Amino acid sequence: MIQEIHDKSFFNSFKTVGSLVLMFFFLFVIGITFFLAQTSQDIRQEASNRKTTKIESYLSRLRKSKPSPTPNTSPTPRTTINPTITTSSTTVTPGSSPKICDTNGDNKIDVQDLSMVLSHWNKNDAPTADFNQDGITNINDLSALLSNFGK
Repeated sequence: MIQEIHDKSFFNSFKTVGSLVLMFFFLFVIGITFFLAQTSQDIRQEASNRKTTKIESYLSRLRKSKPSPTPNTSPTPRTTINPTITTSSTTVTPGSSPKICDTNGDNKIDVQDLSMVLSHWNKNDAPTADFNQDGITNINDLSALLSNFGK
């Protein structure tokens, strides 16, 4: 009988110790999870702060480097321009206004004009296909052409 009581208390204490170990294990896992979640949030916040700082630094440098406009006091010489412009197939006179994005001068913005833009893509050899006059035929010129396509 004493042995039986002793055996029951041993198993009860083992169950109690096992429960305590299991409880400490779960608390440890939960603590690690919260720690890692907080650390991850801190890392994301720090990365966001670095991006914001880089952007602010870039903008401040851009503002500082912006040249101030200088007034041009010298008179510009006047030149006489012939009002008739001749292209390979048509002549545009002052009475008719040429359409922007019309590369071949037929007063229509169509597939031929699109072909001209695409054939001179990322090149600076076709001033007629460079509508915004930035020195290269690129997405800005294609966008202008597509905005006026069919007109």
